[in-house]
Amino acid sequence: MRIILLTLVVCVLADIPLGGDGISAGIEDILRASSKEDIRYQLLRSPERAYVPDSLFKIDVQPPDEPGEKTVIANLVGDGWRRGITCRILREEKREYATLIRAVERGDIVEYDDFTCDKGWVSNKIDFMPEKNMKYRLKSDISQGMPVFEKMLELISSVESQEDVALLWIKGGIQLSTKAKALEDGNLGDRVDVYLNGQRLEGQVIGDGKVLVK
Repeated sequence: MRIILLTLVVCVLADIPLGGDGISAGIEDILRASSKEDIRYQLLRSPERAYVPDSLFKIDVQPPDEPGEKTVIANLVGDGWRRGITCRILREEKREYATLIRAVERGDIVEYDDFTCDKGWVSNKIDFMPEKNMKYRLKSDISQGMPVFEKMLELISSVESQEDVALLWIKGGIQLSTKAKALEDGNLGDRVDVYLNGQRLEGQVIGDGKVLVK
C-alpha cells in the first residue's frame, strides 16, 4: 500500500515535457502581433524542450528593441509557477539606406555620385549616408544594391598630414596661391594647421588638397 501511494505522489509532482515546436507557435504569434508596418520579427531558433507543472500557461516574451539578432528569454507563466527558456529572435526594420550604383571591390575609391538611396528591410542600424565632396575607400567587396554601412568603408581625408596642399592665402587685399605642407588630416570645412616658410598657419579645407588662409 505504501509503495502504491509513493508512486502516485511522484506522478503528481513530475513536470510535463513540452516540445519546442509547441512553444514556438505561441512565440511566433506574439512576434506577429508585435510587428508593425516598418518593424518585423522572426524566430530564428526554436526553444528546446521545456518541462512545466501543467499545460495551462501563457507565454511572456519581450522582442528586441534594436535591429539585429538577439537571444531573449521567453517566460512560460502558469498558476503559481514560471519557467524561462531561451530563443533567438531577429528584428528587421524598413529604412532608407545608401547603396552603390555599381559593384565595387575592396580597396576601390567611391564618391558621393557613386551612391543612391533605396528603402527596404535591414537587420543592422543605419549609420551611414554619403556626403558631398567626400571620398571613401571600401574595406570589402560590395554588390550593387546592397545596403552600405559605416564598417564597410573608411573616409579618405581631403587633406592628409605631411602631404603638400594648394594654399590660397588672402591677407590685406592680397591673394597668394602657393604650396604648403599640411600638419594634420582634415575634411571639407575642417580647420587645419599648415606649414609655410617656417610659419605655422591655420586654414580651412575648401576642397581636395586645398586650404584657405585668411
